[in-house]
Amino acid sequence: TLASFTFLVLTFLGFPLSLFLAIATYILTFVPNLGPLTAVMLPLPICMLDASVTTGSAVLAILLPGLAHVLMGNFVEPNLFGSHFRMSPVIILFSIGVW
Repeated sequence: TLASFTFLVLTFLGFPLSLFLAIATYILTFVPNLGPLTAVMLPLPICMLDASVTTGSAVLAILLPGLAHVLMGNFVEPNLFGSHFRMSPVIILFSIGVW
């Protein structure tokens, strides 16, 4: 879901390599803690080096996927895991943080 959202956002903003960045996001979300951060920061070199990328597009290319990662990691996943395993979302969030 995060990779498809990243692909849609970057394609809508007219980013080059949006498919590659979406695939990298998909792979990096399996790495705990540092994977999502790395996935969000991947478009940064393109933002800085490509003259066709506007400042507003660059900010949105970092901000929107970052916000999606925060929402999924802190709200959606703990609630889904909690309902599936019949545990409190707080315990799930704590265990994800320890992992």
